[in-house]
Order: sequence, then C-alpha cells, then structure tokens
Amino acid sequence: MFSFLVLFLAIFVLAACTNKVSVEEGTFNITVGEEQEVLFKGVGPEKLIFESLNEDVVLVDENGVYVGVGPGLSTITVKHKKKEWSLYVVVTGEKITINAAEQLEINVNSEHNLVYQTNDENGVTFESSDESILKINDAGVITALEAGTANVVIKSKTNYKLVKTVSVRVLGINEILYDINVVKTLTMDLFSTQKLTVATDDSTGVTFTSLDSEKLTVDAEGNMEALVEGIVNVKVASKLNPNAYEIVTVTIVDNRAPEEINFTEAVNNTLNLTNYTLEFYVNENFENINYYYTILLMFNDNVTKIQSGTIEEYYEVVDGNQYVYRKTTDGFVRETTTTSGSDGYVLYENFTFDAFSYNDASKKYSLNAADPKYANLLDDFISLFTEDGVVLNFQLSVKEGYIDKMEFIFVYEDYVFSITITIKDISSTVVEVPEHA
Repeated sequence: MFSFLVLFLAIFVLAACTNKVSVEEGTFNITVGEEQEVLFKGVGPEKLIFESLNEDVVLVDENGVYVGVGPGLSTITVKHKKKEWSLYVVVTGEKITINAAEQLEINVNSEHNLVYQTNDENGVTFESSDESILKINDAGVITALEAGTANVVIKSKTNYKLVKTVSVRVLGINEILYDINVVKTLTMDLFSTQKLTVATDDSTGVTFTSLDSEKLTVDAEGNMEALVEGIVNVKVASKLNPNAYEIVTVTIVDNRAPEEINFTEAVNNTLNLTNYTLEFYVNENFENINYYYTILLMFNDNVTKIQSGTIEEYYEVVDGNQYVYRKTTDGFVRETTTTSGSDGYVLYENFTFDAFSYNDASKKYSLNAADPKYANLLDDFISLFTEDGVVLNFQLSVKEGYIDKMEFIFVYEDYVFSITITIKDISSTVVEVPEHA
C-alpha cells in the first residue's frame, strides 16, 4: 500500500509540473539580423522542440533563440509532449545575401583578396575545402599553396543556412595568369583606325584577335580598323599563356553625315557592278561648231561593245580579240584594233568623300580639283581618252545606292567636250546592230 501511494503521488506531481509549463505566444516584430528569445517557463529548453515554419524569414535554434534573416512572416512552433504553442514573427528589412563569382583562377605562390558582397551586418566566415591547395583567413585573403582546385565556402554569420561556394583553381607555374592592363571599352568612328596600348608582365608580349573580323580588323601591333557599325570584342592574350587574356569591347558608331554615307555606299556598290551600260551624251565644240552624239558602252562579264547612236562605228570582243566595225560607202568593214575594253571601265576606285564637296540644292558632289591632294585623282580617267587632255568641273550624282551620273568638261587641243555619263542597267539597253560586211 505504501509503494502504491508513493507511485500515485509521483504521477500527481509530474502532472502538476506539466500543467505549469507555459510559452508566451503572440505576434512579435523584429528586423533582419535582430535576435530574440522565445519566453517560456516551467521546463528547460532541452525539453522543448522549437521550429520555424519559414526559414527564409526566421531561424530558431534549440534554445529558442530566433533571428530574422529575410522580410516576411513566419510562425515559430514550440512543442512539449502533446502541447504546442505558436508565435507569429514579422520581419522587416532586406533579405541577407552573399554575392561572389562562382569561379576564380589565381596564381600559385600568390595571395588574392576574395571579392564578395554581403549585407549581413554580422559578417561572414570563410573556409577552404582543401588547405593543402589554398588557405583563407578571416579577412578573405586567399593564399595559394599548390596547383589544383579547391572550394572557398562563404557562410553568413546571421543566417547559417546561407552559403556561397566559390570554386578556386590555383594555376601552376606554366599556367600563370599574367597581368594584362588595357582599356576594357572604347568607341570608334566607322572607317577610323586606332591603336590599343597594352601593359603586361609577360616579357614576350601579347596577341590581338578580333572576334568579328568582318566588322573590325586588328594587326599584330594592336592597330584596329573599324569596318562595319556595331559592337565587336577584341581578345588581348598573353603569348606565354593564352589563358591569360582581357576582352576589349569596341563600339563602332557611324557619325557621318547622310551625304557622306550615300556617297561611300554608292561608290562601293558601283565598283562591284559586273553587268552595266555607260551612256555617254557628248556635246563636242570644234571651231565654234557643236556636234551632239551618244555612245553606249555595254559591259557583260567584262566583254564590251561600243556603239554610237548614229552607228558610225562599233566594237565587239570575239574569242578574246577586239574588232572595230567602221562605216564606209560599201557598208561596215571589220578591222582588228589594239584598243581593248575587256578589263572593264573602272572610274571610281580612288573616289573618297573628302575629295568632293556636296551641294544640297543640286544634290551633286563636285571634285575639289583645286586641292593639290586631289589634283591627280582623274589621271586614270583622262587616260581613257588621251594622254594630254584636261577634265574640268567634274561632278557626280547618286541614286538608289549607285552612282547615277558623272558630268564634266573635257578639253583636248582645240576640242571642248561637254560629257554626261549615265550608268544604266544593261538589261534595259537596246541597240540595233547593223549588218556588217
């Protein structure tokens, strides 16, 4: 009976103690990084189970100490045997974050300050996954000991679940990342040139590579030429270790006036023509008498025929030989001739916008022949007619992306020719070829 009584009293006492366990419930407001404790009595923390239902907002440890790690609302539950209490915690402020590069390469036998960002007011800790390869101190300074790869683990002191891992490759002697100091971004005008200046501790120097040579070219000395509007990357690499490099981003802009753009486009397009007709309208003055006539030069894959409007003579190429047909009282007589047009009729290859002045009213480009730099620009053009002639008032106009007309006065001895050359589509040119003898 006595033993039964003692057992009954023990159970009663335990029940009484359980009834005395309590936890302060309610809604609690904290800021990110702030710590608070769950208030309870009647039992030690080891008898309680604490849990945060949203660990992105609140973390709670085994002693009931909770901390805000991100803005929002979380419920903390406290359990003791079959009883459960709830606390509602509202957290304000910015979410704790850690930002750092995912990969890093450093040289063996060197030190490197790890670059990272965090808004954790309590700071972070650092840990090396392999201290035979690298070590890292509390200030984030990495000491590279031997070649290999190891991880640096960055942990938030406030949010123990927030971890950032950086993979660090320690380069051996043959892989050393040489310093390359060069401007990282620059702007170039279209068609301009510029030289990249580089400082490096690679005694053998660097190489230059354009990653889009259709837009920009670069030579072994770093001289760049901008060819097409747009953005191009240039790789500047160590000669000893090509894995050591910098990227220069070049933005090519077209600041030219519309008339210069139209001129350059027309010259380039016209140069690339293969099938076309040149129509010469000629006003010849000799001894105060004017003569008017038209000459057609038709080019079809560099085979030419020259015919006048009155069909006094014409030329053709047969099996690589050129013949002239001259009109006589007996009809047209064929003769061989040394004059050959089979190489085409290139008039524009030396034309640049700087050599011309643009008249907005007439929409024509006039050659600056008075400038000594351009005095001989038309020498090849003149040689098509004679060695001793003079060209005056040379003008050209542009239409639909091509040179449309060239107008000038050609003076030779006592002859003065006023000439207009029109570039035409060869398919639109129709010439009646006479029966020849």
